[in-house]
Amino acid sequence: MFSRENLIILEEIGSTQDVAYDMAKRWAPHGVAVMALNQTSGRGRMGRSWSSPTGKNLALSTILRPSCKPAEAPLYGLAASVAAAMTVEAFCSQIKAQVKWPNDVIVDGRKIAGILPQALIGNSKTEFVVIGLGLNVNSGLSDLPGEIREKTTSMLSLSSRSFDLVEVALSFLGSMNELHDNAERFGFRNILDMWNARWAHRGLFVERPEVRGIAEGIDDTGALLVRTLDHGLVSVSGGEAHFHALPEKQDH
Repeated sequence: MFSRENLIILEEIGSTQDVAYDMAKRWAPHGVAVMALNQTSGRGRMGRSWSSPTGKNLALSTILRPSCKPAEAPLYGLAASVAAAMTVEAFCSQIKAQVKWPNDVIVDGRKIAGILPQALIGNSKTEFVVIGLGLNVNSGLSDLPGEIREKTTSMLSLSSRSFDLVEVALSFLGSMNELHDNAERFGFRNILDMWNARWAHRGLFVERPEVRGIAEGIDDTGALLVRTLDHGLVSVSGGEAHFHALPEKQDH
């Protein structure tokens, strides 16, 4: 069970991820989480910046100390995206939250949350995993830059009401803790199945610089499985992938 006492709420910091990662290196215990009302240097995957209007969205990072093998540590990113999807649905009735490989959460094709997992591996074991969450909670369209308004959404936009950020944070952390405990007891099979059940892009065409084909699923390491015409089933790790409808066949 997640304890409210483990949630540290800060008025303004550069990055919750940096603070939590530093705390983890100083042996902060499992379950400690850092939340910022104003995050001035937030970042997402692949070094991208993540900005949010002050006090409107959830910027949060939490420390996990799992016993998993180093190769399994990235699977906690998948677990966190499932936990974030569960959180959105817990507060927004009649909403179906889905996941996009590797760690985004979407509703009706629009991004509502992103996950940034970072692990420290030492002496062939997982020392800790820090899970960063950026969840659009109370931002409206007017709060978003014009170039991303058509690609994102928020809990406010979906439900026409605002939410208490601490309550949303506690909901996510409770779900994350339950999924961590499940993985510790049973391995990651249940979490992989939960992720697959929410995956939005099965059967769509996927493009990466090194591969093009049909998205079929993920393997036990979280790698994307792509069915190609030339190479059969190929696994893809890291980076991003672009999904879209199958190309139309050309008449000859």
